[in-house]
Amino acid sequence: MKTIVMLFSLTCVACVFAYTAQSNELTDASKVPRYTTSAIGKELLQTLDIAFSLRLAEYKEGRAGVEHAIRLNTKLYQEQIGAADGKSRRLVAENYLKRAKEIETIAKINLDNGTGTSQELFEAKAGRLSATLELAKF
Repeated sequence: MKTIVMLFSLTCVACVFAYTAQSNELTDASKVPRYTTSAIGKELLQTLDIAFSLRLAEYKEGRAGVEHAIRLNTKLYQEQIGAADGKSRRLVAENYLKRAKEIETIAKINLDNGTGTSQELFEAKAGRLSATLELAKF
């Protein structure tokens, strides 16, 4: 049991490290949202972003249900939109929709493979439609 816990812990650390590693590629500043929030607020955004990425990976691997990915995507969006400066709000909504589309794509693949359910696909579709409506506000 200790071995399993240790392996799980090391895997989590490796995933977080891999996620937070910096790339040498130049990024387009117009595609990176700016947030006007406290240090704790920025830490919350980073934590939610990592939590979503890890949960999405679990969903892709069939180790978590779609509802967890949808919930974290929505929570991440709510916190990001509340902290984004005026010029970044549309970009935050676009990223929300992009993540929702990815969740729906996975749900469709899972249904086609027989590893998912129609319910999961409809939940993912509802999440994507909700994100689409949010983007339409901008």
